[in-house]
Amino acid sequence: MNIKVRGKNRIFSTMLTILAVTTSLLTFSRPARAGNIRVPEDYPTIQAAINAAVTGDVVIVSPGTYNENLVIAGKTITLTSLYYTTGDRQYIDSTIINGRLLGPVIQVSSSVGPETTIQGLTIYNGLDGISAFTKLNILDNRFNANDDGIDFSDSGGLVRGNIFENGTDDGVDFDMKSEAIVENNIMRNNHEDGIEIRFQDYVGPTLNITIRNNQLIGNGQNGIQLIGYPATSNRVINIEHNLIKDNSRVGVGLMDNAQSGEDYRAASLLERINVINNTFSGNKYAITGGDNLVAVNNIFTGSTTMGIKNIDGNSVVSHNLFWNNGTDHSGSNVDLSSSLFANPLLDLDFGLQYGSPAIDAGTAQFIFQGSTIFDYLPSTYFGTAPDLGWLESNFLNEPTAIHTPTIPPTSTPRPGDTFTFAPLDDATVNNFSPGTNYASDALLIVDNSPIEHFLIKFQVDGLNGLEITQATLNLYVNNESTRGGDFYLVLDNFWAEETINWYNAPIADSTLVASLDTVAINNWVSIDLTSLITDDGLYSLRVSSTTTDAAKYSSKEGEFPPFLEIIAASPPATTPDLRTPTDTTTTTPTTTQIIPPTVTFTNTVTATPTLTNTFTPTATVTKVFTPTPTFTETFTPTPTETETITPALTASRTVTSTATVTKTITLAVTSTPIREEYFYFLPCIFSY
Repeated sequence: MNIKVRGKNRIFSTMLTILAVTTSLLTFSRPARAGNIRVPEDYPTIQAAINAAVTGDVVIVSPGTYNENLVIAGKTITLTSLYYTTGDRQYIDSTIINGRLLGPVIQVSSSVGPETTIQGLTIYNGLDGISAFTKLNILDNRFNANDDGIDFSDSGGLVRGNIFENGTDDGVDFDMKSEAIVENNIMRNNHEDGIEIRFQDYVGPTLNITIRNNQLIGNGQNGIQLIGYPATSNRVINIEHNLIKDNSRVGVGLMDNAQSGEDYRAASLLERINVINNTFSGNKYAITGGDNLVAVNNIFTGSTTMGIKNIDGNSVVSHNLFWNNGTDHSGSNVDLSSSLFANPLLDLDFGLQYGSPAIDAGTAQFIFQGSTIFDYLPSTYFGTAPDLGWLESNFLNEPTAIHTPTIPPTSTPRPGDTFTFAPLDDATVNNFSPGTNYASDALLIVDNSPIEHFLIKFQVDGLNGLEITQATLNLYVNNESTRGGDFYLVLDNFWAEETINWYNAPIADSTLVASLDTVAINNWVSIDLTSLITDDGLYSLRVSSTTTDAAKYSSKEGEFPPFLEIIAASPPATTPDLRTPTDTTTTTPTTTQIIPPTVTFTNTVTATPTLTNTFTPTATVTKVFTPTPTFTETFTPTPTETETITPALTASRTVTSTATVTKTITLAVTSTPIREEYFYFLPCIFSY
């Protein structure tokens, strides 16, 4: 069944631009679909469509606001928006289910299968966004203004690519025998915690909850709160590669006796907690508590009160960096020999800038109490060892610089010259932080998760009238990526790096100028712009990517700034040659001349001639005067004159004069006429 849905009752205000988070393939395989059911053409409400669906059906909801509280029970289905069929993320923002604070927006009963999927929706204004009593897949949704975004009870599953924001309690809450993978999500600005996990008494197979590659930012209490109960339960919590930032109380806070109000008691919980390769920044405390906690390869910076507190008992704190905390650590088992106390040099994404002491400072393997906590393959990190913190930087300790570009000289253009132009403006714009200006960042970033583009602008001048034979944009790569970016022309050049952000960035023209595939770290790459740059003027580009392994380039504020290199050629010079004329004859001929006795030979030329004597193999003498002069020849007595050139050749002599040219030859011979041979050069007197 294919039913098209038109939105109705659009009461929810426009959401902020959603962060693009890549959705990987589902962990659980989907059953064959029995059909697609569309709301409202097939059924007027979402609940009616769910009721009519059978296992394997996909319920597709068209854009609009739907005031419903849904129940999924007794079947395994997919509930989604047009995002499911198009991949267009605008349908996530525009397809809204409003729970009106009457209960959970969506309740999933224990009678459904683990392949049940909820994807591509805005879930809004519920006592819980989703209340789940079974394992399921929750992908690429936006949870806004709910109590808990998701409340798992004896359930769990895969939680990937969602945004949880503005909740009155927690982003995600785990109770009872729940286990899950929580990855690539954003939990921000919730009133209590980004993630809360309760360790209710439990005996049985180990329950694992893995929290990785998330951003837990600005929550009112903790980024992650772990709550213990009287009996120690068989749980392992893995917290790895997360950014845990600006939470009002603790980044990862441990409480006991079922208490959820964070009071910095730093509880001595005995459950295994692994905190690996995270970046903690700007929290009041980074970590509090834990008697069986492993903290390795982390960065603790900007904690207003303390970095870590009372991580003791059997715990280990090793290979971490501390910087700019009120107090770095207290009452904790810190391995000082492997710890760093230095500025980590974080960029605006809280990754590592070039030169950071955290680069290659981690350990690739860690064994705790006889168990391997992690063992990274060399292919999973760049350099000699893993970096510290949540993002592997792909920097080498000593990058190989090709050269540092400079502003081109202002010399007068010459044919075939190379001209180098520095950018007027460049900046990254970020869909996740759409109002943020990144003008001062040392990096230009292009990525699809989160969506980050960069813009760059050049002023080309001084080439008017020259033929541009080549134009190349040169960028220095600061990390490896499988996609260097797609370069589009921007027609609006009236933007400035000091004010640009995602909201006001000019859109790109639809014509693709150039693309880069794989780019290697610490190398210059060149983008051919010859077809684009044809004359003086302003030129702007916007660069995007379709992959999630960000490409990063040095910006104009970075160590190796971009530059535009242009090769231009001028036409051949046409200015007359005013130098003293020279004889162009390359071979001096042998001249035989038979002249009677006592010959006076006079050439008199007036006006301004061009004199050319040309000798050909047939010894023909040609005299050409331009312009036509007054020409007088006088012979006394009247002779018979013959000129013979030996050897036969072609010679020419061109003389340009502005005055009278006189050539005089006087010969004296015996009285008896005989044939004599003379070898001579005709002297020429030039008067100027």
